[in-house]
Amino acid sequence: MHIPPADKLILLAELFTTSIDYLLIGTYDEHSTMSNTRLFERFKALTNCPQEEQETVIKLIDAVIVKNRVESALLPVDK
Repeated sequence: MHIPPADKLILLAELFTTSIDYLLIGTYDEHSTMSNTRLFERFKALTNCPQEEQETVIKLIDAVIVKNRVESALLPVDK
């Protein structure tokens, strides 16, 4: 089996918006922590909301992520 160098794994993980763990072994690290504790607390609180409201929040988050990716793609490339 061929495993790419670490710098290439990082680029692949960023490209596919996943973790290096997932690329290497097919699973996510369930024990990894979020650095933004406010965001983490809100996600925990959302688990008590109805499923329909959780789906609404997920769609909103997805829209913000897509917006940021599009804006990043439109930035000029340094030469």
